[in-house]
Amino acid sequence: MKIWIRSQGGNWLVLASEFYIKTKDGKDGISDVLTMDNQQQLATYSTYKKALKVLDMIKNHIQSRVNEDMVFQMPQDEEVKL
Repeated sequence: MKIWIRSQGGNWLVLASEFYIKTKDGKDGISDVLTMDNQQQLATYSTYKKALKVLDMIKNHIQSRVNEDMVFQMPQDEEVKL
């Protein structure tokens, strides 16, 4: 299943089916959420745990929607509460 994702900066919209987290500074360092489809960076978070929580948010968004064309907006780092 693919989902429309609007990037954290809001400057582009992508239809993606798989996501992954890439850490920059070790396991709990600054982390990017990227698409597997074209490896585009969707957002950057201050910790791995925040990036993981955003993946959970995407999963919940998919599960709660009947219409596959709905868009998930990547939240800003400060909007992700642990």
